[in-house]
Amino acid sequence: MNNPELYDTTGKVLDAQMESILKSYIRQLPRNGDQKVVLDVGCGPGRLSFNYLYKPLSAEIKEMIGVDQSEDMVTYANRHYGNDNLKFVKLNIETDCIPEHYLGRFDYVFSVGALHFLRDYTCGFTNISNMMKPGGYALLVFPESGQMYDIYKTVWTKPTWSKFIREEKLMNMPFNNCKNPENKLRDISRTAGFESLRREIRDIISLRVFRCLETFQNACKNSSLTTT
Repeated sequence: MNNPELYDTTGKVLDAQMESILKSYIRQLPRNGDQKVVLDVGCGPGRLSFNYLYKPLSAEIKEMIGVDQSEDMVTYANRHYGNDNLKFVKLNIETDCIPEHYLGRFDYVFSVGALHFLRDYTCGFTNISNMMKPGGYALLVFPESGQMYDIYKTVWTKPTWSKFIREEKLMNMPFNNCKNPENKLRDISRTAGFESLRREIRDIISLRVFRCLETFQNACKNSSLTTT
């Protein structure tokens, strides 16, 4: 996640499925002719924000802001996808203090493929709720579970890799292996202040195919690993 250009390229594997979800939701948004202020939480390199949120909503956007906790990501996003109405800003959605000028500001809030990185879902969801205008709308799309996280934790126990991965840095999806993820999500959302909630779980299959071993090795070499 520390290489915006690489992430921008490899992230395209999910574009078709994310575009389908966003198109379906955007069609259902109420229109009253007013210009909207839009937020994208966890914007990453900005490609999805620009192509699948800004473009289809551009006629009614007064202002759109994408936020991400990575300075490198927002710098890349502003350089490649930013414009007069679309800005990218560094912000950790789990902060204890959301900037006052963001509170109650946004008509539409989106987050696609980012919230599974949260450590504290109640904090993150509460901040999102507080940033929305009364009567605003939010679409939060994130993995409910995934085998890759169990695999990741297994790899961490191997001596070859354990020195590169600190236990607290492991991605820990709170809904992974949860017996009733819908009830858990409902409880977190209500605590955060969401007044109405529609929950939908879809099966999404993603497969990235490498043509040969050399292509895979090159992808690994181009990906840098940050350790602390």
